[in-house]
Amino acid sequence: MRLLMSSLNQDEGEIKRFANWILDVGNENIGSVVGDELEIEISNDLLITTTDDPFSHLVDFAYPNLLQNMSDYSLQSQSQSLSHVGLYLSKSVFTHGQLYVALSRVKSRSGLRVLILDEDGNPKSSTTNIVFKEVFNNI
Repeated sequence: MRLLMSSLNQDEGEIKRFANWILDVGNENIGSVVGDELEIEISNDLLITTTDDPFSHLVDFAYPNLLQNMSDYSLQSQSQSLSHVGLYLSKSVFTHGQLYVALSRVKSRSGLRVLILDEDGNPKSSTTNIVFKEVFNNI
């Protein structure tokens, strides 16, 4: 996990709560189980809920001043900590590990926004983690 205490707006307790929430997502300690699926509720302050062009809001959040910084190669994100992470979940997450990795890239809670759309393109507040526990049966 890559959380940093770099923001004056975040106290140690808030960072610890956010870190524990990310770990709980990764360890499947939160959510409602329905069959082999785990429904994860995302806090409203992390969601993009606008219905007018939600993708533009996500891109603007994740890449502030994108056009001005097009030549900045530091925008590459593989294996890095990021100050802004915009996560678009158009479908269920394949495994719990994918959601955890995406969430754990961000340096602070204020740097994370999640866009989840239902089948009709309307924003919603939860996503389904598909869990295939049989993968671990022979380990």
